[in-house]
This record gives sequence, structure tokens and C-alpha cells, in this order.
Amino acid sequence: MRCLPALFLASILAAQPTPDQLARIRRLMQERLKHLANLTCLETIHRSASGRPGRSVGSDTLRLEVAFVNGKELFSRLNAGRFDERGVGQFGKGGAIESGLFATLIRYIFGVQGPVFRYSGDEILHGRPTVRYHYSVPLQASGYQIAVGPKRATVGFSGSFWADAETLQVLRLHVRADHIPIGLGLAESVQTIDYGRVLINEAELFLPERAELILTQLNGGQRHNRTDFSHWLQYVGESTLKFDDAPSAEKAESAIELPAGLSLDTRLETAIGAGRSRSGDRITAVVEKEVRSGGRVVIPAGAGLWGRIRSIEKAEDGFELALEFSELRIAGRKKRFFGRLSDVKSPGGAVRKRKDEGLLGIGVLQVRGDGTDFPRDLRMTWKMSDP
Repeated sequence: MRCLPALFLASILAAQPTPDQLARIRRLMQERLKHLANLTCLETIHRSASGRPGRSVGSDTLRLEVAFVNGKELFSRLNAGRFDERGVGQFGKGGAIESGLFATLIRYIFGVQGPVFRYSGDEILHGRPTVRYHYSVPLQASGYQIAVGPKRATVGFSGSFWADAETLQVLRLHVRADHIPIGLGLAESVQTIDYGRVLINEAELFLPERAELILTQLNGGQRHNRTDFSHWLQYVGESTLKFDDAPSAEKAESAIELPAGLSLDTRLETAIGAGRSRSGDRITAVVEKEVRSGGRVVIPAGAGLWGRIRSIEKAEDGFELALEFSELRIAGRKKRFFGRLSDVKSPGGAVRKRKDEGLLGIGVLQVRGDGTDFPRDLRMTWKMSDP
């Protein structure tokens, strides 16, 4: 019995963070901010609202391109060819919409002085050991704004972040607005942002992958947004994005017209295994049959789809795999790929498609078995969509 206090004390000491752990996490996040210049991505925002009894009162989907330039988040309609400095609210009237998910929030938490941090313990997140810290950003150090119609207010905020216990990369950020002015008509605003590994020009970055926003009104109604981030691009060699013309990376694409409704029969070429592959790894698939439109070949057999593993997680009887294809390559030409996964075929039916979540270029698959060997000859049919 005399050993119990010593064992208990040892377990407490083992759970404590190293003295420089928080400092290292903050340095990593500050370094991440430096690499966000000239990056853009597609945001797919599914919005829904419920009334006081909890009954749904409407839903819609927005697709916007976002860039982080000179400390600002700039928005554009998908394929509009230009960014401008209109606020994000101009693109999503009639529902809840948020900005700051790309980079602004992490800048206020990790890039400035003023936030207060407290270690909260070790946790498992998506099967990975993490360390959790609580943080608080006071009003005087915050630039977090909430707008409801014409009414707008800057508020302080607090929450938690989870960092990988080994690499110290932040994997999740939880944000709760503090002391919301009653004039906004909101009782609560809560956001959760998950980050994933993305390889861009041989650089490994951890970038937003999915975010959830829940706004609870004083009358009991709620607005719920789910935002997915995909199709990351970097405009190398430019210090800023131009707003009067399409960015140079877009101009580098040769004209490849792909009407909505075209079907692409593809075969996965990348060997994937739950034990050896990880999120962010590059993947390729090859187009097996030529695709014709208007009496001519628009996609030849042998063209390639390029992308990444978006996520790979264990499930009860196998694992779940999300594949993201963002680029179509035809004889040296590149085209951003906006297709929907319509069908999957695999030997023995070991792989099946999960329900469509309305995401372009992204397919979520459920795989039976131990996951050590994913069927390399998986066939996928993609249907081109009008973005």
C-alpha cells in the first residue's frame, strides 16, 4: 500500500508536458503561417438551419475559392477567374457564413502575444496520441468578428487545440466566442476545425480539411455549417495574387473543356495499405477508356487523375478511406478536376462507396478486411459535375 502514492505521483508526472512543448507548438504554427502566402483552395460549405422546435427550415451548398494574401482572406466564386476584397458575406446571403477558417483564427491564437494557454492532458484523436491545451484570447488581442445581418461585433474567444504527441502539429482547433453582445441575437457560436497533411511542391503542410460551425440563437433556433477544404493550389513566383486577371496558375492550364455529365472510367494505380499509407500521401489513377464529347475525344485513354489520400481510419470490420483527386493530366496539360464518384468496383466486392456528401473530386470508401492490402486494381467511375 505504501507504493500506491508513489505510483500515483509517477503517473501524474508522466502526463505533464515538457517545459518547451508549448513553445515548440507555437513556433510550428508561426512557421505554418509563413507558408500560407499564395495558397488557395476550394471551400464547399453545406449550410442548414432549424427553427425553435428543431425542425429544418432550409439548407443549401456554396462553393467558394479562398486565398490568404497579405494577412487577408479573399474570396471568389468557383472558376470566376479573379479574387476581390468583398467580404465573404456577399457570397452567402440568406444564411450563416464564416471567414477566418483558412488562417486568421490561428494567427490570433499562435501569432501574437496576449493569449493564455493551459495544458489539459493527453487524448486520443482519430487513433493518434495527442496533447491538448486550453487557450483564451481576450477581446483586446482578438480580431474575431461575428456579423448577423448588418450587426457586427468583435469578441474574445477561447477553446482548445489538439497537437500530435510526436510531431506537435496541431490537428484540431475548437473555438468558442466569449461574451457575445445580446444585440446580435446569439446565445452561442462554436467552431471546430480539423487539419490534414497536404503535399504542395514537395513541401509538407498541415492545412484546414474540415470545419463545423454551430450558431445557437437566443430564440433556440440553430444554424449549422460544415465546410470542406480541397483542391489546394500554390502560385509559385508571385508575391501577391492579382485581382484584375485570373492567377497565373490558372493561365498555365491549356483549354480543356469537360462538359458536365461526362463519365470517366478509371483504375487506381497507387498501392494503399492501412498499415503503411497515411493522410496526405499522393495517389494516381489512370483513365481506362477514352471519353468523347461532341463527336471528338476530349479525354484519351491513359490520361491521369492526381490527388492525395484525404483520410484513412480504422473501422469495425476494416477501414474507411477518403480519396481526393484534384487534377486531371492529359499529355502534359493540367485541368482542375471536379467530378463526383458514381460507382466503385473491386475484387470480391471488398470496397464500397459511402453515401455522396456533395464533394467534388472526393470519394469516401469503406473497405472490409484487415486493411494491409488495398486492391490496387480498384475501378472507379467519376461523373463530371458543373461546379
